[in-house]
Amino acid sequence: MAERIMTIADMWVNRLDEHSSPAITTKMQDDAVAVVEERGEYVYIFKDGSAVYEKRRGDWYPAGEYVQCPECEEWRAMPEGDCCDICDDCDAIGEAEDEQAAAILKSAILN
Repeated sequence: MAERIMTIADMWVNRLDEHSSPAITTKMQDDAVAVVEERGEYVYIFKDGSAVYEKRRGDWYPAGEYVQCPECEEWRAMPEGDCCDICDDCDAIGEAEDEQAAAILKSAILN
């Protein structure tokens, strides 16, 4: 059986569980590359895409996997089974641009 690799979020949750203090919490927040708000909670995202959130004061939990869209650079939760890092909005824009380019090309060929 494969051993699970510990994420940055896992390491921070363990550290916060062992030594809960404002200084440690501030260091964790400084280590985050992004902060998003989801369901009324702030989610702190780290460079490996792992994240943590505070369920109750001083009670931190892993928040799943996040990915940064290469087009708009916004962070979003990576849904289970999803393999694309491009967000839905940027994907729709790209598809519309592809359709427009195809129409222009088709028009040029026919004329």
